[in-house]
Amino acid sequence: MARAGKISGFTLVELLLVMVILATIAALATPALRGFNRSRLLPNTAQELVTTARWCQIQAISEGLTYRLNFDAGAGTWYVTKDDGTGINFSPVATSLVPEVFTLPEGISMEPVIPQAKDGGVYISFDPGGRCDLGSITLRSESVAVVITCDTPMGSYYVVKAAGGG
Repeated sequence: MARAGKISGFTLVELLLVMVILATIAALATPALRGFNRSRLLPNTAQELVTTARWCQIQAISEGLTYRLNFDAGAGTWYVTKDDGTGINFSPVATSLVPEVFTLPEGISMEPVIPQAKDGGVYISFDPGGRCDLGSITLRSESVAVVITCDTPMGSYYVVKAAGGG
């Protein structure tokens, strides 16, 4: 039982010591968390590209129009266009789910290899019957590479391998 007049609690020195310990732990953890975020950029970008390709395929089937996933490796961007109904003209697509242009994060490069692309463009076509152009897109960050591919015309694009260290 506590004596009358005595108040229990922490002293200012004890509280300051706890604050110093917490600040030290936070200072030690911050660089590790920063590295974790940087290491997730490449896999997250690859997944975003795969998701965009699958969205194009679903939209082409549901709307009965050809969709294209276009690449500009020099600018580090990709974007979606769709047939305006003529089979010749393609207009940009931007929705709440798909921005007008996707931009690669700093330090990541893109190498699309789409042999079927015509008219000088680099794109993957998704037609209303569910077919898509075959090809691959390699995303690189430092010494790590991720390859995204589709190996059958009626298939979907997916991450096939990650290679390298880093």
